[in-house]
Amino acid sequence: MPATPDVSVLCNLLFFFQIKLTIVLLKMQYSEGLADEIQSETVEQQLLREEVEKTLKLPALPESEKKEPGLAETIPENFAFEPHSFLKKMLHPERLNDDQKMKDIAWYEVDQLCNEVIVNLMNEQNLVSVSVPVTIVGDIHGNFHDLYRALLARTNPDMIEERTSVKVRPFARDRFIFLGDYINVGKRSIECLCLLFALKATSPHRFTLLRGSQEGPIGKHFLTSLEELTPFYANKLQKKFEEVFSWMPLAAVVGEKIFCVHGGISPHLGSLKDIDKIPRPLLDVKENILATDLIFSDPLDYEFLHVPKKEPIFEANYLRHAGVLFNEATVEEFCERTGMKLIVRSHTMIPFGYRLFANRKMITIFTSTGYKKERNHGSVMKVDKDGKITMINFLPAPLKKKKKKDENEQGNDDTNTRTTLDTQTVRTDATTMISERAI
Repeated sequence: MPATPDVSVLCNLLFFFQIKLTIVLLKMQYSEGLADEIQSETVEQQLLREEVEKTLKLPALPESEKKEPGLAETIPENFAFEPHSFLKKMLHPERLNDDQKMKDIAWYEVDQLCNEVIVNLMNEQNLVSVSVPVTIVGDIHGNFHDLYRALLARTNPDMIEERTSVKVRPFARDRFIFLGDYINVGKRSIECLCLLFALKATSPHRFTLLRGSQEGPIGKHFLTSLEELTPFYANKLQKKFEEVFSWMPLAAVVGEKIFCVHGGISPHLGSLKDIDKIPRPLLDVKENILATDLIFSDPLDYEFLHVPKKEPIFEANYLRHAGVLFNEATVEEFCERTGMKLIVRSHTMIPFGYRLFANRKMITIFTSTGYKKERNHGSVMKVDKDGKITMINFLPAPLKKKKKKDENEQGNDDTNTRTTLDTQTVRTDATTMISERAI
Protein backbone atom coordinates (compact mmCIF):
# COMPACT_ATOMS: atom_id res chain seq x y z
CA MET A 1 0.00 0.00 0.00
CA PRO A 2 1.56 3.31 -1.04
CA ALA A 3 2.46 5.76 1.69
CA THR A 4 0.04 8.63 2.22
CA PRO A 5 1.81 12.00 1.88
CA ASP A 6 1.82 14.24 4.87
CA VAL A 7 -0.88 16.93 4.51
CA SER A 8 1.28 19.58 6.19
CA VAL A 9 4.12 18.96 3.73
CA LEU A 10 1.78 19.37 0.76
CA CYS A 11 0.42 22.60 2.17
CA ASN A 12 3.90 24.02 2.63
CA LEU A 13 4.85 23.10 -0.94
CA LEU A 14 1.71 24.68 -2.36
CA PHE A 15 2.31 27.85 -0.31
CA PHE A 16 5.93 28.02 -1.51
CA PHE A 17 4.98 27.71 -5.21
CA GLN A 18 2.24 30.30 -4.73
CA ILE A 19 4.78 32.82 -3.37
CA LYS A 20 7.21 32.13 -6.23
CA LEU A 21 4.45 32.62 -8.80
CA THR A 22 3.37 35.90 -7.18
CA ILE A 23 6.93 37.25 -7.20
CA VAL A 24 7.37 36.41 -10.89
CA LEU A 25 4.09 38.08 -11.78
CA LEU A 26 5.01 41.25 -9.89
CA LYS A 27 8.42 41.43 -11.54
CA MET A 28 6.92 41.16 -15.01
CA GLN A 29 4.20 43.64 -14.19
CA TYR A 30 6.66 46.34 -13.06
CA SER A 31 9.24 45.74 -15.78
CA GLU A 32 6.94 45.68 -18.80
CA GLY A 33 3.60 46.97 -17.59
CA LEU A 34 1.81 44.12 -19.39
CA ALA A 35 -0.49 42.85 -16.68
CA ASP A 36 -3.02 41.44 -19.17
CA GLU A 37 -0.40 39.43 -21.05
CA ILE A 38 1.13 38.10 -17.83
CA GLN A 39 -2.18 36.57 -16.79
CA SER A 40 -2.31 34.53 -20.00
CA GLU A 41 1.28 33.24 -19.72
CA THR A 42 2.37 30.07 -17.99
CA VAL A 43 4.95 30.13 -15.23
CA GLU A 44 7.54 28.54 -17.56
CA GLN A 45 6.98 31.19 -20.24
CA GLN A 46 7.29 33.98 -17.71
CA LEU A 47 10.56 32.61 -16.32
CA LEU A 48 11.97 32.17 -19.83
CA ARG A 49 11.05 35.72 -20.89
CA GLU A 50 12.58 37.11 -17.70
CA GLU A 51 15.89 35.37 -18.40
CA VAL A 52 15.93 36.62 -22.00
CA GLU A 53 15.35 40.21 -20.86
CA LYS A 54 18.25 39.96 -18.44
CA THR A 55 20.52 38.72 -21.21
CA LEU A 56 19.57 41.05 -24.05
CA LYS A 57 20.20 44.80 -23.99
CA LEU A 58 17.06 46.57 -25.12
CA PRO A 59 17.49 49.61 -27.41
CA ALA A 60 17.42 53.01 -25.71
CA LEU A 61 14.23 55.02 -25.81
CA PRO A 62 14.07 58.28 -27.77
CA GLU A 63 14.73 61.43 -25.75
CA SER A 64 11.04 62.30 -25.66
CA GLU A 65 10.16 58.92 -24.15
CA LYS A 66 12.92 58.59 -21.57
CA LYS A 67 11.67 58.01 -18.06
CA GLU A 68 15.08 58.23 -16.45
CA PRO A 69 17.60 61.11 -16.46
CA GLY A 70 19.15 61.66 -19.86
CA LEU A 71 22.75 62.45 -20.72
CA ALA A 72 22.45 66.04 -19.49
CA GLU A 73 21.20 64.76 -16.14
CA THR A 74 24.14 62.44 -15.47
CA ILE A 75 27.36 63.88 -14.04
CA PRO A 76 30.35 62.73 -16.14
CA GLU A 77 32.99 60.81 -14.24
CA ASN A 78 35.75 63.25 -15.23
CA PHE A 79 33.67 66.41 -14.66
CA ALA A 80 35.61 69.33 -13.17
CA PHE A 81 33.96 72.74 -13.17
CA GLU A 82 36.05 75.55 -14.69
CA PRO A 83 34.48 79.02 -14.23
CA HIS A 84 36.37 80.71 -17.08
CA SER A 85 35.32 78.07 -19.59
CA PHE A 86 31.73 78.35 -18.43
CA LEU A 87 31.88 82.16 -18.73
CA LYS A 88 33.23 81.93 -22.25
CA LYS A 89 30.32 79.68 -23.14
CA MET A 90 27.82 82.13 -21.63
CA LEU A 91 29.37 85.08 -23.49
CA HIS A 92 29.36 83.42 -26.89
CA PRO A 93 27.48 85.61 -29.40
CA GLU A 94 25.38 82.68 -30.60
CA ARG A 95 23.68 82.68 -27.22
CA LEU A 96 21.89 85.85 -28.29
CA ASN A 97 19.72 83.63 -30.47
CA ASP A 98 16.63 82.54 -28.59
CA ASP A 99 16.84 79.05 -30.10
CA GLN A 100 20.09 78.49 -28.17
CA LYS A 101 18.22 78.80 -24.87
CA MET A 102 19.83 76.55 -22.24
CA LYS A 103 20.86 73.94 -24.83
CA ASP A 104 24.40 73.51 -23.54
CA ILE A 105 23.85 74.19 -19.82
CA ALA A 106 23.86 71.18 -17.51
CA TRP A 107 22.34 71.23 -14.05
CA TYR A 108 25.56 70.09 -12.38
CA GLU A 109 27.44 73.02 -13.93
CA VAL A 110 24.89 75.43 -12.48
CA ASP A 111 25.12 73.68 -9.12
CA GLN A 112 28.91 74.04 -8.98
CA LEU A 113 28.69 77.64 -10.21
CA CYS A 114 26.36 78.49 -7.33
CA ASN A 115 28.83 76.96 -4.88
CA GLU A 116 31.61 79.18 -6.25
CA VAL A 117 29.46 82.30 -5.95
CA ILE A 118 28.33 81.50 -2.41
CA VAL A 119 31.96 81.42 -1.26
CA ASN A 120 32.58 84.84 -2.82
CA LEU A 121 29.41 86.37 -1.38
CA MET A 122 30.22 85.09 2.10
CA ASN A 123 33.41 87.15 1.99
CA GLU A 124 31.49 90.38 1.29
CA GLN A 125 29.74 92.71 3.70
CA ASN A 126 26.08 93.68 3.41
CA LEU A 127 27.32 97.15 2.38
CA VAL A 128 29.95 96.87 -0.36
CA SER A 129 32.44 99.66 -1.09
CA VAL A 130 33.17 100.11 -4.81
CA SER A 131 35.65 102.47 -6.45
CA VAL A 132 35.33 104.21 -9.82
CA PRO A 133 35.07 103.79 -12.75
CA VAL A 134 31.88 101.78 -12.42
CA THR A 135 28.82 100.85 -14.46
CA ILE A 136 25.52 100.60 -12.56
CA VAL A 137 22.82 98.35 -14.03
CA GLY A 138 19.13 98.34 -13.10
CA ASP A 139 16.50 95.61 -13.26
CA ILE A 140 17.17 92.83 -15.79
CA HIS A 141 14.12 90.59 -15.28
CA GLY A 142 15.32 87.70 -17.42
CA ASN A 143 16.15 89.89 -20.44
CA PHE A 144 19.38 88.29 -21.66
CA HIS A 145 19.79 90.63 -24.65
CA ASP A 146 19.73 93.76 -22.50
CA LEU A 147 22.07 92.22 -19.94
CA TYR A 148 24.50 91.65 -22.80
CA ARG A 149 24.06 95.25 -23.95
CA ALA A 150 24.65 96.54 -20.42
CA LEU A 151 27.98 94.73 -20.24
CA LEU A 152 29.08 96.25 -23.54
CA ALA A 153 27.70 99.77 -22.98
CA ARG A 154 30.25 102.55 -23.36
CA THR A 155 30.40 106.30 -23.70
CA ASN A 156 31.87 108.38 -26.52
CA PRO A 157 35.16 108.93 -24.60
CA ASP A 158 35.33 105.16 -24.11
CA MET A 159 35.07 104.56 -27.85
CA ILE A 160 37.70 107.21 -28.59
CA GLU A 161 40.10 105.53 -26.17
CA GLU A 162 39.43 102.13 -27.73
CA ARG A 163 40.81 103.33 -31.04
CA THR A 164 44.24 103.80 -29.48
CA SER A 165 44.41 100.91 -27.01
CA VAL A 166 42.26 97.84 -26.40
CA LYS A 167 43.45 97.75 -22.80
CA VAL A 168 40.99 100.48 -21.87
CA ARG A 169 37.87 98.66 -23.04
CA PRO A 170 35.18 99.34 -20.41
CA PHE A 171 34.39 95.68 -19.94
CA ALA A 172 38.01 95.00 -19.03
CA ARG A 173 38.44 98.15 -16.95
CA ASP A 174 35.17 99.04 -15.27
CA ARG A 175 33.56 97.60 -12.22
CA PHE A 176 29.89 96.73 -12.32
CA ILE A 177 27.10 97.05 -9.77
CA PHE A 178 23.84 95.26 -10.49
CA LEU A 179 20.89 96.51 -8.48
CA GLY A 180 18.92 93.26 -8.35
CA ASP A 181 15.78 91.77 -9.93
CA TYR A 182 17.67 89.48 -12.28
CA ILE A 183 14.87 86.95 -12.78
CA ASN A 184 11.17 86.56 -13.64
CA VAL A 185 9.03 88.29 -16.30
CA GLY A 186 11.54 87.47 -19.07
CA LYS A 187 12.04 83.99 -20.50
CA ARG A 188 15.79 83.68 -19.94
CA SER A 189 16.16 84.13 -16.20
CA ILE A 190 18.42 81.11 -15.72
CA GLU A 191 20.85 82.30 -18.38
CA CYS A 192 20.94 85.78 -16.87
CA LEU A 193 21.85 84.30 -13.49
CA CYS A 194 24.40 81.95 -15.03
CA LEU A 195 26.16 84.80 -16.83
CA LEU A 196 26.14 87.06 -13.77
CA PHE A 197 27.31 84.25 -11.49
CA ALA A 198 30.09 83.33 -13.93
CA LEU A 199 31.28 86.94 -13.94
CA LYS A 200 31.19 86.97 -10.15
CA ALA A 201 33.06 83.67 -9.89
CA THR A 202 35.85 84.77 -12.23
CA SER A 203 36.16 88.41 -11.10
CA PRO A 204 34.58 88.69 -7.64
CA HIS A 205 35.97 92.16 -6.88
CA ARG A 206 34.79 93.73 -10.14
CA PHE A 207 31.18 92.55 -10.12
CA THR A 208 28.81 93.39 -7.27
CA LEU A 209 25.43 91.65 -7.29
CA LEU A 210 22.96 93.36 -4.98
CA ARG A 211 19.80 91.67 -3.84
CA GLY A 212 16.48 92.69 -5.36
CA SER A 213 12.85 91.99 -4.59
CA GLN A 214 12.87 88.91 -6.85
CA GLU A 215 15.88 87.31 -5.16
CA GLY A 216 14.14 85.43 -2.38
CA PRO A 217 11.98 82.32 -2.05
CA ILE A 218 11.55 81.15 -5.63
CA GLY A 219 8.10 81.42 -7.17
CA LYS A 220 6.28 79.41 -9.81
CA HIS A 221 7.60 81.38 -12.81
CA PHE A 222 11.28 80.70 -12.13
CA LEU A 223 10.62 77.15 -10.92
CA THR A 224 9.05 76.40 -14.31
CA SER A 225 12.28 77.52 -15.99
CA LEU A 226 14.27 75.24 -13.70
CA GLU A 227 12.04 72.32 -14.63
CA GLU A 228 12.74 73.02 -18.30
CA LEU A 229 16.46 72.83 -17.59
CA THR A 230 16.27 69.72 -15.42
CA PRO A 231 12.95 68.14 -14.43
CA PHE A 232 14.73 65.73 -12.09
CA TYR A 233 16.91 68.22 -10.19
CA ALA A 234 14.77 71.37 -10.28
CA ASN A 235 14.12 71.26 -6.54
CA LYS A 236 17.83 70.83 -5.82
CA LEU A 237 18.72 73.87 -7.94
CA GLN A 238 15.85 75.83 -6.42
CA LYS A 239 17.35 75.43 -2.96
CA LYS A 240 20.81 76.24 -4.31
CA PHE A 241 19.66 79.48 -5.94
CA GLU A 242 17.81 80.47 -2.78
CA GLU A 243 21.01 79.91 -0.83
CA VAL A 244 22.89 82.22 -3.20
CA PHE A 245 20.19 84.87 -2.83
CA SER A 246 20.37 84.63 0.96
CA TRP A 247 24.04 85.72 0.89
CA MET A 248 23.70 88.64 -1.56
CA PRO A 249 24.68 92.10 -0.23
CA LEU A 250 21.95 94.68 0.25
CA ALA A 251 23.62 97.96 -0.76
CA ALA A 252 26.82 99.51 -2.13
CA VAL A 253 28.63 102.83 -1.88
CA VAL A 254 30.56 104.16 -4.89
CA GLY A 255 33.50 106.42 -4.13
CA GLU A 256 32.03 107.25 -0.72
CA LYS A 257 29.48 109.51 -2.46
CA ILE A 258 26.88 107.37 -4.30
CA PHE A 259 24.55 105.07 -2.38
CA CYS A 260 23.26 102.14 -4.46
CA VAL A 261 20.29 100.04 -3.37
CA HIS A 262 17.46 98.16 -5.02
CA GLY A 263 14.46 99.85 -3.38
CA GLY A 264 15.19 102.83 -1.19
CA ILE A 265 15.87 104.17 2.30
CA SER A 266 14.29 103.35 5.64
CA PRO A 267 13.25 105.08 8.88
CA HIS A 268 15.22 102.31 10.63
CA LEU A 269 18.47 103.29 8.89
CA GLY A 270 20.20 105.54 11.39
CA SER A 271 23.67 104.98 9.95
CA LEU A 272 25.08 103.11 6.97
CA LYS A 273 26.80 100.84 9.47
CA ASP A 274 23.37 99.49 10.41
CA ILE A 275 23.26 97.68 7.08
CA ASP A 276 26.25 95.54 8.00
CA LYS A 277 24.46 94.50 11.20
CA ILE A 278 21.73 92.67 9.28
CA PRO A 279 22.36 88.94 9.77
CA ARG A 280 23.07 86.66 6.84
CA PRO A 281 22.18 84.26 5.36
CA LEU A 282 18.71 85.77 5.09
CA LEU A 283 16.42 83.48 3.12
CA ASP A 284 13.48 85.89 3.16
CA VAL A 285 14.28 89.60 3.54
CA LYS A 286 10.88 90.17 5.12
CA GLU A 287 12.29 88.53 8.24
CA ASN A 288 14.25 91.76 8.83
CA ILE A 289 12.50 95.14 8.75
CA LEU A 290 15.54 97.15 7.62
CA ALA A 291 16.33 94.69 4.83
CA THR A 292 12.68 94.82 3.76
CA ASP A 293 12.75 98.61 3.52
CA LEU A 294 16.02 98.66 1.56
CA ILE A 295 14.62 96.28 -1.04
CA PHE A 296 10.90 97.11 -1.29
CA SER A 297 10.64 100.87 -0.63
CA ASP A 298 9.68 103.49 -3.23
CA PRO A 299 9.77 107.29 -3.52
CA LEU A 300 6.54 109.26 -3.18
CA ASP A 301 6.57 110.34 -6.81
CA TYR A 302 3.14 111.08 -8.23
CA GLU A 303 4.27 112.63 -11.49
CA PHE A 304 2.88 116.18 -11.69
CA LEU A 305 0.29 115.58 -8.98
CA HIS A 306 2.79 115.26 -6.17
CA VAL A 307 3.16 118.34 -3.97
CA PRO A 308 6.57 118.27 -2.21
CA LYS A 309 6.56 118.75 1.55
CA LYS A 310 9.35 120.26 3.58
CA GLU A 311 9.38 117.73 6.41
CA PRO A 312 10.64 114.14 5.90
CA ILE A 313 7.79 111.66 5.55
CA PHE A 314 7.70 107.87 5.64
CA GLU A 315 4.44 106.09 4.81
CA ALA A 316 3.38 102.47 4.53
CA ASN A 317 4.00 101.15 1.03
CA TYR A 318 0.45 100.15 0.14
CA LEU A 319 1.53 99.53 -3.46
CA ARG A 320 3.74 96.55 -2.60
CA HIS A 321 2.52 95.67 0.90
CA ALA A 322 6.15 95.79 2.02
CA GLY A 323 8.68 98.53 2.69
CA VAL A 324 7.86 102.24 2.92
CA LEU A 325 7.16 105.28 0.76
CA PHE A 326 9.40 108.32 1.29
CA ASN A 327 9.26 111.90 0.03
CA GLU A 328 11.88 114.27 -1.38
CA ALA A 329 12.67 115.85 1.99
CA THR A 330 13.52 112.39 3.32
CA VAL A 331 16.04 111.86 0.52
CA GLU A 332 17.68 115.22 1.13
CA GLU A 333 17.88 114.58 4.88
CA PHE A 334 19.44 111.15 4.29
CA CYS A 335 22.08 112.54 1.93
CA GLU A 336 22.98 115.33 4.34
CA ARG A 337 23.20 112.96 7.30
CA THR A 338 25.30 110.29 5.56
CA GLY A 339 27.42 112.49 3.29
CA MET A 340 26.02 110.93 0.11
CA LYS A 341 25.62 113.05 -3.01
CA LEU A 342 23.31 110.69 -4.88
CA ILE A 343 21.07 107.64 -4.32
CA VAL A 344 20.80 105.19 -7.23
CA ARG A 345 17.93 102.71 -7.16
CA SER A 346 15.89 100.53 -9.53
CA HIS A 347 12.77 98.52 -8.56
CA THR A 348 10.43 100.58 -10.79
CA MET A 349 9.87 100.45 -14.54
CA ILE A 350 10.63 103.87 -16.05
CA PRO A 351 9.29 104.54 -19.58
CA PHE A 352 12.45 106.33 -20.73
CA GLY A 353 14.98 104.27 -18.79
CA TYR A 354 15.71 106.61 -15.88
CA ARG A 355 14.05 109.29 -13.78
CA LEU A 356 15.40 111.94 -11.39
CA PHE A 357 13.88 112.71 -8.01
CA ALA A 358 14.47 115.03 -5.04
CA ASN A 359 16.42 117.78 -6.81
CA ARG A 360 18.68 115.27 -8.58
CA LYS A 361 19.68 113.58 -5.35
CA MET A 362 18.00 110.32 -6.38
CA ILE A 363 17.78 108.54 -9.71
CA THR A 364 15.81 105.44 -10.65
CA ILE A 365 17.27 103.36 -13.50
CA PHE A 366 15.66 100.42 -15.27
CA THR A 367 17.66 98.39 -17.76
CA SER A 368 15.26 95.85 -19.26
CA THR A 369 13.48 97.10 -22.40
CA GLY A 370 10.06 95.90 -23.52
CA TYR A 371 9.05 95.13 -19.93
CA LYS A 372 5.76 93.19 -19.89
CA LYS A 373 5.22 94.05 -23.58
CA GLU A 374 5.61 97.78 -22.93
CA ARG A 375 7.68 99.97 -25.25
CA ASN A 376 9.91 101.28 -22.47
CA HIS A 377 13.56 102.20 -22.93
CA GLY A 378 16.34 100.82 -20.75
CA SER A 379 19.38 102.55 -19.30
CA VAL A 380 22.62 102.08 -17.42
CA MET A 381 24.70 104.61 -15.51
CA LYS A 382 28.42 105.01 -16.03
CA VAL A 383 30.60 106.84 -13.51
CA ASP A 384 34.08 107.63 -14.80
CA LYS A 385 37.30 107.91 -12.83
CA ASP A 386 36.61 111.61 -12.15
CA GLY A 387 33.10 110.97 -10.86
CA LYS A 388 31.36 112.23 -14.01
CA ILE A 389 28.02 110.51 -14.60
CA THR A 390 26.77 109.49 -18.04
CA MET A 391 23.43 107.82 -18.75
CA ILE A 392 23.30 105.38 -21.67
CA ASN A 393 19.86 104.54 -23.04
CA PHE A 394 18.78 101.33 -24.79
CA LEU A 395 15.99 101.48 -27.34
CA PRO A 396 13.43 98.68 -27.32
CA ALA A 397 13.32 96.23 -30.20
CA PRO A 398 11.62 97.61 -33.31
CA LEU A 399 8.16 96.53 -34.38
CA LYS A 400 7.22 95.05 -37.71
CA LYS A 401 3.86 94.11 -39.08
CA LYS A 402 2.85 90.54 -39.67
CA LYS A 403 2.19 89.48 -43.24
CA LYS A 404 -1.41 90.17 -44.17
CA LYS A 405 -3.53 87.13 -44.93
CA ASP A 406 -5.60 89.11 -47.41
CA GLU A 407 -5.96 92.64 -48.67
CA ASN A 408 -8.86 93.33 -46.31
CA GLU A 409 -6.49 93.21 -43.33
CA GLN A 410 -4.28 96.05 -44.57
CA GLY A 411 -4.02 99.00 -42.22
CA ASN A 412 -4.86 96.97 -39.11
CA ASP A 413 -2.36 98.13 -36.49
CA ASP A 414 -3.33 95.28 -34.13
CA THR A 415 -1.11 92.91 -36.12
CA ASN A 416 2.08 94.59 -34.84
CA THR A 417 4.43 92.38 -32.88
CA ARG A 418 7.94 92.53 -31.43
CA THR A 419 10.82 91.37 -33.59
CA THR A 420 14.09 89.80 -32.58
CA LEU A 421 16.60 92.40 -31.45
CA ASP A 422 19.18 93.34 -34.08
CA THR A 423 22.36 92.25 -32.35
CA GLN A 424 24.96 92.46 -35.12
CA THR A 425 26.93 95.20 -33.34
CA VAL A 426 26.64 93.39 -30.04
CA ARG A 427 27.91 90.19 -31.67
CA THR A 428 30.99 91.96 -33.03
CA ASP A 429 31.76 93.52 -29.67
CA ALA A 430 31.22 90.22 -27.90
CA THR A 431 33.57 88.36 -30.22
CA THR A 432 36.27 90.97 -29.61
CA MET A 433 35.63 90.86 -25.88
CA ILE A 434 36.07 87.09 -25.77
CA SER A 435 39.20 87.12 -27.94
CA GLU A 436 40.81 89.69 -25.65
CA ARG A 437 40.15 87.41 -22.68
CA ALA A 438 39.39 90.50 -20.63
CA ILE A 439 37.82 88.68 -17.72
